[in-house]
Amino acid sequence: MRPRLKTRITLSLNSMLISAIDNMVKKTVSSSRSAIIEQVLQKWCDELYRIELDNQTERYYHSLSHEEKEEDQQWIQMSSEQIKNIWD
Repeated sequence: MRPRLKTRITLSLNSMLISAIDNMVKKTVSSSRSAIIEQVLQKWCDELYRIELDNQTERYYHSLSHEEKEEDQQWIQMSSEQIKNIWD
């Protein structure tokens, strides 16, 4: 499998951010500003994805009818009992 090609961009950042990034480069295994910025952006994107998934899950559960919520509770109860039986 070929590694993904990276696209070069140019950023203008304030000097405080540059100092913070440079300090992170010195304190970590990362060898460059680009690596630090890429890691931070990846974590940010992962967090945004997790938040969106949580929001979608919440919207789904709020959309359930009363009967569907009761059925869901029954499944939870049954699976909890089965897990107890397996672990005991």
